[in-house]
Amino acid sequence: MIALVGFQLPWLLLWLLGEHVLGLVLATAFTPIIALVALWRPRLPHAANVHWIGATSGLRKVYTRALVRRAGDALIRAAGLGLLAGGAAGLFVRNNQLEPEAAGVLASAVIAVVLVPGWVAALLPLVEAHRASAWLARSLGISEPARLAVLGWTIWKLYVAATALAMIPAAILLGDPLTILAVAGIAVGTATALAVLVTRFVVWAERSVVVVAARVVIGALVASALAVILLGWLGAPGVAALGAVAALAWGRP
Repeated sequence: MIALVGFQLPWLLLWLLGEHVLGLVLATAFTPIIALVALWRPRLPHAANVHWIGATSGLRKVYTRALVRRAGDALIRAAGLGLLAGGAAGLFVRNNQLEPEAAGVLASAVIAVVLVPGWVAALLPLVEAHRASAWLARSLGISEPARLAVLGWTIWKLYVAATALAMIPAAILLGDPLTILAVAGIAVGTATALAVLVTRFVVWAERSVVVVAARVVIGALVASALAVILLGWLGAPGVAALGAVAALAWGRP
């Protein structure tokens, strides 16, 4: 906790210089909240038995069960990071007085970077669930593309849910409806493309024997870094470019 507070001190200075009293209040308020969330170890929530209705439906529930049972605290931290990401994105846009499209690009880049730690922590149980359920999928005749689609759907829900949560403080700070719509559209589009790309990285990580966690972290970082580069280079069309890269990666065997 002491180290976390120390790391926050430079941010405190920047917030104070940029937003004065409001920045001081925000930075001071966020730091203990982040520290307490990081220290909190909640009880694992109860996950009901999977009721098998259909092959792919049951597989979706396997992944959901893995998230609930093994990543409950990670999901809570991801929610906290989502709120922090939205607040930071909203302040970046407001302080730079950007037009709606430019605001959406900048805010989406900020959200994609700040949410990486939360996404990574929730992805790790999915890698293990994907690996452990391989025999079950084969025994039920679920094809590899169908199995990949179920995994991608789960990751997409994770990425979009965190992004949607980030939009709450961002919308409060932005105020202008057109800017809010532009930010939401570009941010959700970016999250969707990231989910597709990260799914491929998760499969790459799952094939490893000893460096699964490292590969998941690398994959999530590379995907978000690519999103920031394309958004900064192309603006709003960068979302389409990121989607094209994700589609190419998805099509790889």
